[in-house]
Amino acid sequence: MNHRNKSTLFIFLSLSFLFSSDGLAQLQINEIMYDPGQCSDSYCEWVELFNNGSTPINISECSLNGKELSGVIEPQDYLLAVRNERNFSQYFGNISSANKIIELSFSLKNTGDNITLTGNGNCSDTVDYSSFTALAAGNNKSLEKREDHSWGESLVQGGTPGQQNSIWDLSVDYNSLEITEILPNPFGEEDAPKPNGEWVELYNNGEKSVDLQGLMLKDETEGKLPIADNKVTGGTIICGGCYKVVYRDGDSDFALNQDYEVVRLFAGDTILDSVSYSGSTEGMSWSKLQGEWYGTVPTPGAENKYVAGCDWDINIQMENKIFTGTDLNFTVAAERIYGFPQNITVRGTIEDVFGEVVKEYTPWTNDEVHTSASKQYSPNLKEDVYQISFWFENLSCADNIIANNKAAALVAINPQYKQTKSSLAIEEIYLGNDEEAEWGDQFRAKVNIYKGYETKYSVQLWAERDGEKISKTTTVNIDEKYKYYPLTLPVQLEPNCNQKIEDGTAQLVLDAFGLQTKKEFTIAGEDSEVCKDYLTYVTELAKEEEKQNLNSAYEIIEFPSSIEAGGIFHIKVQLLNDKNPHSYEVWSYLYRGNKCYSCQDSALERDEHKQKVTLRENEAKILEFLLKADEDMEEGEYKLKVSARKDEQKTTKDLIVEIPLLPRKDDSVVQLQDDSVSLLGQEDDGDGENGQSLSPMKEAILPTVQGITVYQSSSEKARQLIPFILATTFGLLCLVFIGQAWQSRKT
Repeated sequence: MNHRNKSTLFIFLSLSFLFSSDGLAQLQINEIMYDPGQCSDSYCEWVELFNNGSTPINISECSLNGKELSGVIEPQDYLLAVRNERNFSQYFGNISSANKIIELSFSLKNTGDNITLTGNGNCSDTVDYSSFTALAAGNNKSLEKREDHSWGESLVQGGTPGQQNSIWDLSVDYNSLEITEILPNPFGEEDAPKPNGEWVELYNNGEKSVDLQGLMLKDETEGKLPIADNKVTGGTIICGGCYKVVYRDGDSDFALNQDYEVVRLFAGDTILDSVSYSGSTEGMSWSKLQGEWYGTVPTPGAENKYVAGCDWDINIQMENKIFTGTDLNFTVAAERIYGFPQNITVRGTIEDVFGEVVKEYTPWTNDEVHTSASKQYSPNLKEDVYQISFWFENLSCADNIIANNKAAALVAINPQYKQTKSSLAIEEIYLGNDEEAEWGDQFRAKVNIYKGYETKYSVQLWAERDGEKISKTTTVNIDEKYKYYPLTLPVQLEPNCNQKIEDGTAQLVLDAFGLQTKKEFTIAGEDSEVCKDYLTYVTELAKEEEKQNLNSAYEIIEFPSSIEAGGIFHIKVQLLNDKNPHSYEVWSYLYRGNKCYSCQDSALERDEHKQKVTLRENEAKILEFLLKADEDMEEGEYKLKVSARKDEQKTTKDLIVEIPLLPRKDDSVVQLQDDSVSLLGQEDDGDGENGQSLSPMKEAILPTVQGITVYQSSSEKARQLIPFILATTFGLLCLVFIGQAWQSRKT
C-alpha cells in the first residue's frame, strides 16, 4: 500500500472512531426547567443535554421529543434546547459558545412528562419526571441529575444551564447520617432563635456530601421539625466527615423534653437514626463519644469532647464606679458555665484604701445552685475609695478556669460628685509657635464641658468675626449627666480668598445647654496654597471630613504622672464617635513586658474592668477607670494600655502611655507633678497655689487630686490626712464656685 493510500485509510479510521457508537461518548438528558417561576413556560422552559464522554458527538441524526438537533457537542460539554432563545438569554444569562443553544418547538407539562432523546447509538436517553413534580415547581429552580443518575432540585436559583449541576456530586445515601449530640435544656428559652435554644447535631460519616433538605426530625410525640435553610446555618449541605446543627428556632410542634425523650431522624417514611435519653442538666448536652452517650459541655458543629470538672463564674454588677454615697448598690452573681449543679459557698468583703475590711458578706453558704443565683447589696459607706471583692470557697468540683472564681471592683464615694449646674470653658487654642491662625487653616481647641442636670445634649464650636461665622461648625453630642468632658475638637476656618474679611482678632465660640463662652485669637494672612488651587483645597477638605466621619477618636485624657506599688490610680478615656451609631468595648491595664501589673498578681483578667457602651452619631463619652497596681512591683517604667474594640471587630485600637513607678514611701501621701485644669473650665486668675486651680472632676476622694495621690498604707498618719484632704478640696471648690458666681454677676 502506497503512502497516499495509508494516509487516506488513517483519516477514514480516525473519522470513523470520532463519530462511532463505541461507548466512549454518550449524550444524556442532564437538567430540566419544566416549570420556571420567573417567566412563562413558553418563554423559559429548557432542557440541558450533556456529553459525558471523551470524544465529540455529532447530533445531526438525533432528535429531542421528535425535534431534530444539529451540530457537534464536545466532550464534557453541554447543549441547551430552549423554547425561546432571546428570553432564555434574558432570564438565565448568555452561554459563551453559540452552538450551545438551539431553539426548538416543544412543551413540558407541569404535571409531569416524558422527555426522549433518540437517534444514533450516542443519542439514546429518556426521562419521565412525573414523580419529581413536587420539586422545582414554579420556584425558579430546575431538576438536576446527580452523578449516580438520581434526580433532585437544584440548590441555586435559575438552575445551572451550561454548567456542572449544583447537586452533581451529592450523595442520596442517607445511611451515612447519624445523630451525635442533643441540647434539650439550654440556658434561656428552649425555642429561642438560633443559635440559641434547643438543637440536634447530625454527623455525616460518609465520604460524599449530602443535602439534608427535606429530611425530618421527630420527637417522641411525633412533633416534627423539617430540616430547611431556616433551621440551620450555612445551608443544608453536610459534607463528608462534617457536622450540621439543626435548631428548633421557634418551632412550636417539635420540642425536647428535659426528663425523657426519643429523637428520630427520617427520610420520608424511612427512619435513619434514633436516640433516647433520660434527664438533662441546663446548659449541658448529650454527646455521642465512641458509641456511648455522655453529659458534656456543648460542642455544636464540632467534634464531641468530654470535659471533666466544671467552670463557675462570679461577677459584680453595677452601673457606675463613682457614687454620691446613698446611691451605691451592686449585685453579686454566681453562675455555672458548665459542669453539674452543686452546693456553693461565696464570701465577700469591702476594703478601704488602706486594705482594712469595712464590710463582710456571705451571700451563699453551702447553698444548692442549679444554674445561677444573685444577691443585691446597698452598703452605706463614707467618702473614700473602696475595693469590693467576692470569691468562691471550696468548690466540690475541679474548676478548670480559676480566673473567674474571684471578682473585684473599685468604687469611689463622693457626695459632691453630681453637681447640677453645667459649665463651659475654652481652655486652649492650639495655633502653633506664632500663636496666629491663617485663613483656611484647621486647628484644634481644648474645651472643658461639665454637663449637670440637663436634658439638652448638642455641643457646637465655631469661629466668628463681628457676629458672622468664619468657620464650619463642629458638632458633638454628650448624653450622660453629671459628667466632665475635657475634649479636643477641630475648627476649620473659611479660606477668605477674596479678602472680604480683614485680618485681626476673631472669637472662638463654644455653645451648649443654653450657655456660651468665647475666647479670642488672631488671624493673620491666608494659606497661599489654598487660594492658589481652591478646587484642590475643597476636594481635599471633603476627603478629610469624610475620613473624620468614618473614624472614631480615642484619647487618654487623664492619667497619673507616676504610681506606687499597691497604689490605686484613676484614668479617663475619651471616645468621640463618628456620624453613625456604634458599640464599643474599652478596657485598661498596666503592664511591663508580657506581664499585667494591675491584675492582682494574675488573679484577674486584663479586661476585668471592661466597659461596654453604645454611642449614637457624633456622641462624645468619657469613660473612667480605677486600677490598682500590684503590690510586688519593682521601680522603673511601666506602660498603661487602653484597648478599644468597635462593633465587635477582631482588631482593637490600642493607646499606650508610659508611667514610672516610684519607690514606696513611708507616708501614704506623695506629691506628684500632675497636670490639672481650671475649675469648671474657668481661667486661672493666679490666686491658687503655684498658679494652679482645681479640676472639678478630680474628686477629692480619687487617687489623683491636684498633684496629691493617696496610696494603700497601714500608716495611721495617712489615715488622719484623708479628712484634711477632703476638707481642703471642698474649701477650694466653694471658693471657685463663689468666684464663678461673682464673675457671672459682673457680666
